[in-house]
Amino acid sequence: MSEEREKPVELGSALTRQTIRFFWSEVRKHKLPFFVIWIGLAALVVLMTWEPFVFRRMFDILNTRPDGWIASLDTAFYTIVFIELTYWGVWRVLGFTNAVFQPRVISDLLLMCYAYMLHHSQSFFANTFLGSVVSRIRRFAYAFEAIDDLMKWSLGRTTMTCIGLLIASLIFKPMIGAIYLIWAILFVGFAVWSSKFKMPHDLRTANQDTKVTAQSADTLSNVINVQRFGAVAKEIEAMKQTTDQLCRYRQKSWSLGQTFEAIQGLTMIVLLLGIVRLCIFKVSAGEYSLGDFVAINTLLGEFFYHLWDLGRNIRSLYERFADANEMTEMLEIPHEIVDAEDAKPLIVTKGCVEFKDINFNYGADGDVFSDFNLQVVAGQRIALVGKSGAGKTTLIKLLMRKLNLIDGQILIDGQDIRNVTLTSLRRSIALVPQDPTLFHMSILENIRYA
Repeated sequence: MSEEREKPVELGSALTRQTIRFFWSEVRKHKLPFFVIWIGLAALVVLMTWEPFVFRRMFDILNTRPDGWIASLDTAFYTIVFIELTYWGVWRVLGFTNAVFQPRVISDLLLMCYAYMLHHSQSFFANTFLGSVVSRIRRFAYAFEAIDDLMKWSLGRTTMTCIGLLIASLIFKPMIGAIYLIWAILFVGFAVWSSKFKMPHDLRTANQDTKVTAQSADTLSNVINVQRFGAVAKEIEAMKQTTDQLCRYRQKSWSLGQTFEAIQGLTMIVLLLGIVRLCIFKVSAGEYSLGDFVAINTLLGEFFYHLWDLGRNIRSLYERFADANEMTEMLEIPHEIVDAEDAKPLIVTKGCVEFKDINFNYGADGDVFSDFNLQVVAGQRIALVGKSGAGKTTLIKLLMRKLNLIDGQILIDGQDIRNVTLTSLRRSIALVPQDPTLFHMSILENIRYA
């Protein structure tokens, strides 16, 4: 088996932006659920930021017991009930909306990739591992699912929550809020830097994973030849080398992730202990109430949880874009044979075919046709006879525009095939190829396909 040799994928901002444009081209077809989800997330942030201050109020009431404290406590309690039930209700709406939105976009992306690949020429597929193409299409669509989940439930909600908590903290206790803000900037900055540092390792892992899929597809699709030449052990050993390399790449990438998480976790412990110590001092000095102490530590807990989630998911976002960018690179390859801008459907009246002064070659291998002329009148039956490599199959491929002429014309009933649509041209020609190619369906379904 031949080993796949592909250009390494390089993650540049242009490639990632193009991936986002491909995703958005399908997302914008479903704008209503998209905006419902983001508005719902904003509502969740408001509820989440509001709740710690209601608890602060409850603790202060219990600690001081002012006149009418029982009624005030009941009001705070029912406010918590309202927040929790509304929070639950909004989550349910978001969940069901996403259950409709995300599968539809994933299906649209799969179809987009599938349709684009079907319009490539035979030379494209002759020079590309089919297993690699299938793997990239699948990972592209499901990378959207992961990226969308990260952007909404993790990065989006977490970013809005952290901003809400920071604003609340700055208003409530400016000094504490300022500490949160400075630490958040440092934390996020480190998360972005570490993700970029780790990105080449993620790309290398994604490329190697594609090679594993391509090698599997190539071997299994030729299993008869593998067994015929007694090469089973050879192929197993080749696959072992490929998967071992993938294992080493993954171990390096995941170890880097664990190292960066350990550093971030340690800084969180230091901040937590520092804030708790500061609050103890402020309460002892009479500057903070018991409710203030509870609110600050509740906000800190929420802040830590969401910021930790933010840092971890920034790294995950880079990994998923590495997966998606592989297919984006393939979607950027232009089709070799396309319809002319003003192409019209082929209209067959008699069926006269004429090859007029055509020239064609396969590059440096020399001319296959040079000023070749042939006319087949309507109703005429002809046979093309010649040695292997003389150009018999090439002539049929040129007629069906599976290859493009270098010069000359091919006319059907006086219509240049370059000026008619590919679909109408190919549907007007009945072809029985020498290679038996069947779909995985019944014989009857294969016969009916054409």
